Amino acid sequence: MRDITVVGNCFLRQSQFYDDFILYGSTFQKLLDISYSKFSGSFNSRHISVFGAYRANNAEFDELSNFESMAIVREFILNEAEFNNSVSFSYSTIKNLFDIRKAKFLRDVRSNKIEVLGDVWGDSSTYFGKTDFSSSKISGDFYLIGSKFLDSTNFYATKILGDLILTGAKFDGMSSYVKFNSMVINGIFDIDNVSFSGSQEFISLEIGSQLHARGTKFLNKKKKVTFSRLKSDGIFFNNANFNGPMHFNIVRSESEIIFTEAEFNGTVDLNNTECDGRIDFTKANFNEKVN
Repeated sequence: MRDITVVGNCFLRQSQFYDDFILYGSTFQKLLDISYSKFSGSFNSRHISVFGAYRANNAEFDELSNFESMAIVREFILNEAEFNNSVSFSYSTIKNLFDIRKAKFLRDVRSNKIEVLGDVWGDSSTYFGKTDFSSSKISGDFYLIGSKFLDSTNFYATKILGDLILTGAKFDGMSSYVKFNSMVINGIFDIDNVSFSGSQEFISLEIGSQLHARGTKFLNKKKKVTFSRLKSDGIFFNNANFNGPMHFNIVRSESEIIFTEAEFNGTVDLNNTECDGRIDFTKANFNEKVN
């Protein structure tokens, strides 16, 4: 099916494909729907254009899957899809919703340098391999509520015009890292009740609204958590728990910085912090040195 043009809707639902499946360079003037289908070979839809929606709800992909450099005019739906091997969405443009709720990614995911002109819904999705969201642009909100990341995750230099909401997500793996470096988030950055097991970096991060990290757990006792050259309208770490070293330097808040009832079990570095409003550490516990 390489380089074909389909004027009407194209349905490939509930089908079984035992060998490689190629849509490379094809054009679909309306809907493309591969929902509930199983692809046993590699899957290739690079450089396709879809002028309607692209739906792959509950689809299963056993081998390498390539969705790079696509142009999708409406929504791209992957609800509860399962990827048993590596997958790439890099360089694609989605002019509406990108929906990956409850999707399962058993190997590495590349979503770098994508552009989404609407929201990204990724709640309750699971990532077993390395995940790369770097250098992307999201014109709406980006939701990953309750998602699980079992390996390293990279958001480097991604720009989000709305909110980034990670409430209740889990970043597991003591040797993994999470990088939010050089991001621009015009709205709220919410990591309330998130648990981080590896190392984290929040460097050169610009937040147009507030940073919410209430009840967040930084579990690694050896690897430091770094907040540096971070700007936000307000910063809230109420009831947060830091098991290891925490570097909070060259940080600026235009309203307030709140660490009430936070727990610090490692060293704390607060050098060169600026705040235009109040700083509140009421009932916080410091069990190591504070600079």
